[in-house]
Amino acid sequence: MVPVAAILTAAFLATAISVALLPPSWEADFLLIPSVVGFIWALSAYIFLTGFQNVPRRATREDRLLVRVKLTLRRMAYRVMAVVLLALTAVLLFLSLRMAGIWMSEHIG
Repeated sequence: MVPVAAILTAAFLATAISVALLPPSWEADFLLIPSVVGFIWALSAYIFLTGFQNVPRRATREDRLLVRVKLTLRRMAYRVMAVVLLALTAVLLFLSLRMAGIWMSEHIG
């Protein structure tokens, strides 16, 4: 799944860059917003998939105190990252809906 997200991220980024660098035309403008939105979502999926692959195990009572503290702090960092990425997803959803509305009002209706 990670290679698919990486390929999609690269494809959407290449499309957005090529559209931005082309001379202004209706066809280029037609693809710009969908390619930017697709790039943002593909990058977000890639970050989710790669960021949580190595979550440390839970600390057990048999572990020494220093090991338990270390594991607990590392897991806490993953929890913070999860909350930040969930908030980022909410922001991305809002921005995607706004950009889709702008795109549809200019190109479809």
